[in-house]
Order: sequence, then structure tokens, then C-alpha cells
Amino acid sequence: MGDNAAPVASDPNYSGEFLIGSYRPQIMTGGAVLFTATLKPATGDAPVWGTV
Repeated sequence: MGDNAAPVASDPNYSGEFLIGSYRPQIMTGGAVLFTATLKPATGDAPVWGTV
């Protein structure tokens, strides 16, 4: 998936409740903002993995 591409059917997808452990915003060329984040499950339940 490219920087500004819409998701497609084979892209990974996960759902659940998460806490943000850390995040780092970065200004990219052209003014886009890229966020790098560390997510931790907020409950004892594992995230549900699938595809879009």
C-alpha cells in the first residue's frame, strides 16, 4: 500500500481496543503527516486479525 493509497481487499486489518504506548508524528515532503505508533491491547483479549 502506498503512502496515500486507499485500502484494498488484501490489506491486513485488525480490530480491538488499544492503548497508545507511544507515537511520533513526522512531517513528510509535501506537508503530509506520518504517525508511527506503538499500540498495546487495552483488555486481555487479543486483537482480531483479518483483511480489509
